[in-house]
Amino acid sequence: MDVKQELKDETEQLDQIYLRQVTHNENIYLLSRDFALGRITYQQFTENLQDITTE
Repeated sequence: MDVKQELKDETEQLDQIYLRQVTHNENIYLLSRDFALGRITYQQFTENLQDITTE
């Protein structure tokens, strides 16, 4: 089944989903993911984790 047209308030619904503030636990997850994937060093991980936990 193909969707032929968007919902009347689809843009608002998507904005509400994607533009919401990230939670404390989500921040920790994203930081851990970046470390696990090698995007950041251990030094950066620990510094950023400390910043997150002191907020």
